[in-house]
Amino acid sequence: MPDDAVYSAQAPQFLRGRPLHDSAVKRRDRFKKLLERNEPLDITALAKIMADHGDDNEPEETTICTHSPYWATTASLQLFPKSRRMRVAFDSASRTTRTDCAVNSYNSSDTQHPQR
Repeated sequence: MPDDAVYSAQAPQFLRGRPLHDSAVKRRDRFKKLLERNEPLDITALAKIMADHGDDNEPEETTICTHSPYWATTASLQLFPKSRRMRVAFDSASRTTRTDCAVNSYNSSDTQHPQR
């Protein structure tokens, strides 16, 4: 898709004529700004970034935690591969309680797991 692509007349009314990449570009730039601080990224800092509503703390379709009449963050995942854990939130990152999940170690003799 070209950088200057816009939603067509076939798109939902809310999106018509709007820049196609607007939200992705603004969210990418915000991630870069928040991550350029080079501070340790622990689970609390990661959760804060995922719940970010921009410099003015006003959630919208172009903030990392997305809220708008058409788009909304529906889930948030934090993956921790070394410890085989993840945190899951089935709501926007700013309004939710996360659930911690762990994956047991893989055992090839375990008949409940497919063979690799």
